[in-house]
Amino acid sequence: MFVPVMHRRCGNVRVRRARAASAAAIGIAVAISTSRHGVSHATPAWMTWTAIGAAIAAVLYVIVQRALRPDLPLEEAAAGPLSDEQHTWKLVAVGLIAALVALGLFLGLSPRIANSQDVPLQSAFVITRGADTIVVERITRGRSSLTADLTMVGQARFIFTAELAPGPSVPSLTFKAWGAGASIDSPPAQSGSQVFGKDSTFMTIQTPAGDRKLGRAISGNPLPLMNNDFSMIELAIARAKATGAARATVPMFALAGAGVQLDCVIEFVGADTAVFRVAGQENRFGITPDGRITGGLVIGQPISITRVDGAAAAKISIGRPDYGAPAGAPYTAEEVTVKTPMGHVLTGTLTLPMNAKGKVPAVVTITGSGQEDRDEYISLVPGYRIFRQVADTLGRRGIAVLRMDDRSINGSGGDVNKATSADFADDIRAGVAYLRGRSEIDGAR
Repeated sequence: MFVPVMHRRCGNVRVRRARAASAAAIGIAVAISTSRHGVSHATPAWMTWTAIGAAIAAVLYVIVQRALRPDLPLEEAAAGPLSDEQHTWKLVAVGLIAALVALGLFLGLSPRIANSQDVPLQSAFVITRGADTIVVERITRGRSSLTADLTMVGQARFIFTAELAPGPSVPSLTFKAWGAGASIDSPPAQSGSQVFGKDSTFMTIQTPAGDRKLGRAISGNPLPLMNNDFSMIELAIARAKATGAARATVPMFALAGAGVQLDCVIEFVGADTAVFRVAGQENRFGITPDGRITGGLVIGQPISITRVDGAAAAKISIGRPDYGAPAGAPYTAEEVTVKTPMGHVLTGTLTLPMNAKGKVPAVVTITGSGQEDRDEYISLVPGYRIFRQVADTLGRRGIAVLRMDDRSINGSGGDVNKATSADFADDIRAGVAYLRGRSEIDGAR
């Protein structure tokens, strides 16, 4: 009688071990799959999918065990047989198979976070007035947060981090501000936070003079709106685009001053343009199919917005370019204005070779799409101005170069919004006519 009792105890130990191994396999399978999907272990989604994965594994466990021993009652198949060591390890194999099948179903059925959202995206918005870079907003965007660093000429530096939620929406944000010229390592002149609730928003502002708290009523889950910030406008465009309508109103809360909620109207023109209107101001943006801003203009002002993505965003500089000739160059650089038949003038630079014998040949540079300055300045790499380099190369070879600012850039006039390709071509023709009127230029070349 002693041997059967010991055999049953050993069987129970083996079964417990088998169950533990199977449970561990299920847990590992679920952990691997949630890690692959980028699901936080603290979220309801993770707990839901863990329960589903475990339930699928348990059901498959019973089904496979029942298939191996069809003579057993269902409750014994679920509890596991009390048999010899060989059959006990078969039980472990069954658990592993069930866990792997559950893992496969989990991976195939559960939503996966896009890889592009797993790695923070680096980008920047460069705001220029004419040829002057006046604001650079560097942005780091992840799956659940967005950080923006705004540097403004002669003004404060402003950094904020916004929590991102579906909608898209911003449940809360924190911010810091420094005075003009202050080091980023120095204490901020102002810092604080803002929380958006269902029907109210609360802001806490901390300054050396003391703390201040503000509360305002809100509705419609507004997005924060800050001066010179385009990351939140991009979220507003994405929310409007999600409605599927050609025109949508998105509420935004202006943080400046005492704080006020504003209705922002977003209208889509075709598939690649969005018009953003708020408080009498109109911006026109180029957009991608998913609503990302590629660039834009502030209507009625010589202000343009350029987007830069990737590591180049950290290399952008602020200031006005130098259009003059470099030291020791064998040519001069003259600031000129070109009158057009349409009545407006275009500002530019004419480089003329020095010590030329007779009249010299000349070229006119023509910028690409969008409003550009005379150097075709792109904010990707500091100091890289392709037309300035072209003028330098040609000037050293005895060729004059006229490079002009586009309409509404620097001192150039002209209507940008109503201009056609033919109008822009006429601007270039005016530049050619200007060169032919210069005594230094060979009008036939």
